[in-house]
Amino acid sequence: MASRFGLAEDIMSVTEPRIVFLRRDGEMVPLPEGMGLVLPTRLGPFVRTRLFTWPQKLRAGLDVFLPRYLDQEDMSIGRFLRHRLGSAVIERLADPLIGGIYGTSIEELSVDAVLPMLRDYEDESRSLVLASLLSGRKAPKGGGSPFRTLRGGLGDLIDALLTHLRAHQGFEERLGCAAVSLTTDHEGASRLRLASGEVITADVAVLATPAPVTATLIEGERPAAAVALRAIPHASTAVVSMGYRAEAFPEPPVGHGFLDASTGESGRSPSSGCTITSHKWAGRAPDGTVLIRSFLPERSRALVSRPDNEVFAAVERDIAETCGATEEPILRRIARWDNLMPKYTVGHKDRLATIEAALADRPRWHLAGASYRGVGLPDCITSGQAAAAATLAQRGDTASATDTG
Repeated sequence: MASRFGLAEDIMSVTEPRIVFLRRDGEMVPLPEGMGLVLPTRLGPFVRTRLFTWPQKLRAGLDVFLPRYLDQEDMSIGRFLRHRLGSAVIERLADPLIGGIYGTSIEELSVDAVLPMLRDYEDESRSLVLASLLSGRKAPKGGGSPFRTLRGGLGDLIDALLTHLRAHQGFEERLGCAAVSLTTDHEGASRLRLASGEVITADVAVLATPAPVTATLIEGERPAAAVALRAIPHASTAVVSMGYRAEAFPEPPVGHGFLDASTGESGRSPSSGCTITSHKWAGRAPDGTVLIRSFLPERSRALVSRPDNEVFAAVERDIAETCGATEEPILRRIARWDNLMPKYTVGHKDRLATIEAALADRPRWHLAGASYRGVGLPDCITSGQAAAAATLAQRGDTASATDTG
């Protein structure tokens, strides 16, 4: 998509070497090389890592001998991996990595909705470890990091998209005006009522709003769908960015950042992890400065709701203790995301099926966005492209429907 909008030369990868740490009860341990989201693709680094004791490694190895565990019913990732690999892998690896992405514990998250490959691995190979090692051997060598961004930030992609749309005759936009309800008239056209009182009539509607917002829009006409939409829980998170003089660190920070793998609630960090943005992405901060971004997950909701100065103070203490900062930051920024992070809990795919059934007689209403089939940027783009293709096809614009990428 970036290339389509003329941003190909602005695409950049992370700086090398890509070193990520896990913070385990105050100690920084490098993430073993060759780790997938939860499973090793290379045996050597997993055997040598200090992240696990030898009994814990042997417990994970027991997976090779265990029979299949999943049946047709969905299950939490935590329960499944604890059975196959043991509690240490959950607490020190899987929960920081996967829970960090979704802002909540993997004890809630669905195997089938979040990591369906685990079911595939067990179905095909019985052992998750053996399946992962096999996939590692088949993977192309030297591919580098899959992470990409734009030199000017991902906001450039949104700006380019808007520029592209605004150049098209007939394009209209409404900014700063909330949508109140979506209904259909007697001829089947969609009617979107705005808070200003304006009503927009359209042939097709794409609802790219979070599931709870979509529920509010359609509950007057489709209450059953609204109930199922509200059953998709959403977490609150915040991102705090801190800029420091390089001299604030007696020893320069190393690597791209860390994830919190500490156990127990006593003394636990408020953040699920930090990215040293100025190390991970070239040009993200002026020379002589260090930019650090801290992620506050759902478990820190009480802190996130406090005034900015209290949140900043907690994050500053955390960075001082973990990274050794001896000065106050020269820059502080916070972005709060209230009830906007979808949690694909056990039964998520069943909820999607209920929603689709409840909207079956509204084929010109299309759902898109992070609430349904993936929270990552590629997932959201794919979701939007599918909705756009269906919209254009329903309007008879088959040529454009084949070019929505």
